[in-house]
Amino acid sequence: MTKLIAYYKTPDFNALAEEISVAFKQFISEERENRIRFKFVLAEAIVNSPAYQKWGKGNQDFITRLASKIKQELKNRELPALSRSSLYDLLQVYEKYPSLELLEKEIGVFGRWSDALKLIGRDVSKPLDDTICRHCFLHCPKTQLNAG
Repeated sequence: MTKLIAYYKTPDFNALAEEISVAFKQFISEERENRIRFKFVLAEAIVNSPAYQKWGKGNQDFITRLASKIKQELKNRELPALSRSSLYDLLQVYEKYPSLELLEKEIGVFGRWSDALKLIGRDVSKPLDDTICRHCFLHCPKTQLNAG
């Protein structure tokens, strides 16, 4: 009787797992870089457009209507639309760092969009931790359990 070999201990299985993990890391890195590059292309298109130059600078209504028009154009397609706040964010980052190279110097080549937002003072809010919790009924799970 031959002894069965556990497939997950074979070199072929380990090589496959390693190959997939390398591909995944590369994809994530490229995805992150492409997302920031795409946002810069969008910001550049907006800032350099005659409509923005004429009516958009400092005009909140312009950005709100642009976001609405983008959503309308992308309707019934499986594409994510840009929100008004996303447009504000990418314009603010672009105004502070008008080239991708300048931004990459600040956040690094593998930086995230959230890192770029931190540079303009738009930190992503973090959940409350126990050190600053005031045990209110709305947020604190400990208090919610005791209330019932």
